[in-house]
Amino acid sequence: MDKKYVDLAREEMKKEVALQIKNIPSEVKRMINGALLSILGLEHRYSDKYEIDHCNGRNSILIDTIRNMAQKEAESLVKKTNYKPSDLALFQNAFKKEYESHLNYELKKLAENLAREEANNIMKKLSKDIIGEVA
Repeated sequence: MDKKYVDLAREEMKKEVALQIKNIPSEVKRMINGALLSILGLEHRYSDKYEIDHCNGRNSILIDTIRNMAQKEAESLVKKTNYKPSDLALFQNAFKKEYESHLNYELKKLAENLAREEANNIMKKLSKDIIGEVA
């Protein structure tokens, strides 16, 4: 490869590295803010409002707290009324739907992991090819 192009690429890389280093503090702040919101179970919306992140399968402080409160309330209601399930088919259907939802979520996570692994392998090969051309 022509030395002129290698030097040009090197200069562009130096500029980009300098820019990324300059942006590190704001990027870290943005990432920490996003992580804290995620842990709490909140989403920052475009209208500068916050909403509860109710994506299936995610655990968060808010979701866990609301779930625990609902469970305690349901248990209390069952004790007060001596409630007994009368339609087992309804509960079986609800269980099946919940199972399928969790299964789909776990399959999606596995697919994402496999895709990420494959993408990393492709990038390693490309990097070796590019470095071999430049050298």
